[in-house]
Amino acid sequence: LTISDSNYVVVRANVLHNEYGRNHVIWHCARVLFEGNILTRARDSAGSAGSQSQTTHDDSIIRHNRFFDNLGTTIEFDGRIFSGISPTGRFHEPFWVRSNRVYHNTFTGNPDYCLSLRAYSCANLFQNNILHRNDFDGGNIQIVRRDGEGAGNRFITNLVSGTAAGQTVILSRDEYWTAAEADENTPTYGGF
Repeated sequence: LTISDSNYVVVRANVLHNEYGRNHVIWHCARVLFEGNILTRARDSAGSAGSQSQTTHDDSIIRHNRFFDNLGTTIEFDGRIFSGISPTGRFHEPFWVRSNRVYHNTFTGNPDYCLSLRAYSCANLFQNNILHRNDFDGGNIQIVRRDGEGAGNRFITNLVSGTAAGQTVILSRDEYWTAAEADENTPTYGGF
């Protein structure tokens, strides 16, 4: 599924199952409602693009979805700016990922971490999600917060766990945290 340069889009009650690459790409959009979908078995196959999703949208809602058995990152908030494009060109500012609401989703059994926040990602709310037993072949990391991530991304009342109690489940820049350490280190974010 690829959606680009669109506003007021509803993606509801689909099964996205792509054995030959990523399940979805949403580029440079606003007001997308992505709900009640099942996303499974995205693979790095046939020499095509990777299996991680790529998402740049504003003022959108991602809710009531189930993500399982995907080889790559299931939601990658990956804003970017394209070099060499002038302000008079087609895109004159970064692709942002801001003011989105991600809630009541289940992420489980994905061999890679399931949520990644990169540059130009800000003011997003993640609430009441279950992130469990992802990255089980790696370090049990559920959430990755990278350099360049913008301010104000909030995590409230999410269930975040690896394959055993007390594991580090969050990679924040270059520090590994348990859920309790994430709560202590980012009190304004809360609810890890």
